[in-house]
Amino acid sequence: MLNSTVCGQSRTFFDRFFRIIPLISTREAVHREFGKPIDASNYFYEIYRDGNSKLSVQYSRGDCSNDSLASWDAEEYVVTSVLLGYRKPIPLSKMQLNLEGYERTNVSDVVGAYTLESERDGLGFDVNHRNEVEAIERFPSNLFDFLLCKNKKMNKTAKLFGH
Repeated sequence: MLNSTVCGQSRTFFDRFFRIIPLISTREAVHREFGKPIDASNYFYEIYRDGNSKLSVQYSRGDCSNDSLASWDAEEYVVTSVLLGYRKPIPLSKMQLNLEGYERTNVSDVVGAYTLESERDGLGFDVNHRNEVEAIERFPSNLFDFLLCKNKKMNKTAKLFGH
């Protein structure tokens, strides 16, 4: 796993980021870990800050039949993704990562930037042109694909086949 000292933030904030598990953790669990969000005006998206980092948490809008915007067949306010962004990016080489099985995708509108993602691990890294990590994202691993809403399953299949 990643080293919180290398990632430039307080150990507790970084460790708490990894305690939040997409499609398992609830909004209440996030509030227990991080307290009150900076802005609570959007019930399905919250932001927290700590030193060099900003944590963004997105929640389910309810099961697939409940809302056409739903992506996951999960109860309302279950975490669907967590993004940890850095004000001062961290060199990728200092993170001591095993990136075996991670797919690299170039960012089309930012020269030299790319993402590294593992659908198996439900983990992704946004990397800038200097090979520095600007953000880490946790999302549901492919073990949870059976919970994708029907319209999202079709989109994922089309993406896999290049359509």
